[in-house]
Amino acid sequence: MFYLFIGLGVPIYRFFRRLQINPGWLWLGLVLGCLSTGLGTLILSIAHKALCGTCSFLFGSMALGGWNWFKNRRIMRVIPLMAFIFGFISILSGSFFIQPDGFYSIIIGENPMDLTSQFLGIFAVLAILIGYSSKQFIGALQHQSDQIRALGLGGIVLVAGIIYFSLTQSNLLQAIPLPFLIFFLIVWMSFFFNEKIYWKPIDLDRNLSLSVIAITKNEEDRIESCLESVSNWADEIIVFDSGSTDRTVELAKKYTDKVYVTDWPGYGPQKQRALEKAVKDWVLSIDADEQVTPELRVEIDTCLEDDPKAIAFRIPWAVHIFGKRLDFGRSGRAPLRLFKREGARFSDAQVHEKIILPSGKIGKLEGRLLHFSHRNMLQALEKFTQYSWLWAQQRHEKGKKTGIANALLHSCWEFFNIYVFRLGFLDGRRGLLMAILFWQYTFNKYASLWSLNIPVKK
Repeated sequence: MFYLFIGLGVPIYRFFRRLQINPGWLWLGLVLGCLSTGLGTLILSIAHKALCGTCSFLFGSMALGGWNWFKNRRIMRVIPLMAFIFGFISILSGSFFIQPDGFYSIIIGENPMDLTSQFLGIFAVLAILIGYSSKQFIGALQHQSDQIRALGLGGIVLVAGIIYFSLTQSNLLQAIPLPFLIFFLIVWMSFFFNEKIYWKPIDLDRNLSLSVIAITKNEEDRIESCLESVSNWADEIIVFDSGSTDRTVELAKKYTDKVYVTDWPGYGPQKQRALEKAVKDWVLSIDADEQVTPELRVEIDTCLEDDPKAIAFRIPWAVHIFGKRLDFGRSGRAPLRLFKREGARFSDAQVHEKIILPSGKIGKLEGRLLHFSHRNMLQALEKFTQYSWLWAQQRHEKGKKTGIANALLHSCWEFFNIYVFRLGFLDGRRGLLMAILFWQYTFNKYASLWSLNIPVKK
């Protein structure tokens, strides 16, 4: 059971990291939830702290950042409400469900730490605090990053909680609920991860230069936000426009003098044209509906401080659709966008182009690339229709064939993958809408390919 709890810490940590909802405050909520549960077990004199401590996750998951996340998803507000009710009932009734003999020893077993802490008491606690250099928590309160400040505050609460529990009993493991120790490790993991990304100043100097390339057409409502996110940061910005009839070119020239207007050869060839104009060491390829966050900029700067071992990096999306951000489903994808210029090229694909690289390691960044994929439903339907037809033409030219049954099979799998496997249902109505849109898009791709292989009767 002890190892089961420890094992659960890893997926819990990865799950909340993926949410990207200001995890610092969420971890602080978890800590306060643990502390509240631990104090409740002491005040109520419940003997089975490990059992009641398990409820701390229920309390912590709804606290602070967790509650705010659920607040914006009305259909799921019942989760933190039930967490509170059942967690509170569990604390009050925990001592009645488990017999007083044997439960604690089953979880802890003959752990050497249990015996050691009986003799060391408060000295063991002090050794832990010194070993973890807790003074970093105090310094974190002055940091410019909101996430670092939140984690620093959570760390201070952790230290205070450990000291309090250690003063109540000499046995450290007996005094502190088991999940409290797990969350202690999780908060430390989060702190050092965020410290690695955010602790360095925003204006960190890169040793390797960076080109940003983008292709556009009629993007006047989004191009400024896109280029503003990389302005005064990238060493050069290159924009290739394919005949915009609005103010896209005019607005792009406010951020760079390297704006080129050309015909439209397809997505792959057009991006290759932009790549051929780049002269810097590394290239970041973005679309007009994307924005680079300050945190991602710092992470890229950190990667390019020295010559990285990887030749390219995938960057996860944070998809926004119809005014709301998606945290699951398609939002979890990480396209390859940052790569070493030397030896790289784009494929000739008309749609869904790929970056062809020399052999080497491909890494993945943690910062998110904001992706405002659809202006409205009409634009989404037009985009999916265009992409599905271009995809079908590409496959048809290569001699590929398919059937309607295959189209239905692939589309159903795409829906199940996005909505269930990738947890799209946690994004509420918009998560369902995205899953349905990609179901339709996938069906249209294969149905279009099927139609191209039908002989036309004259």
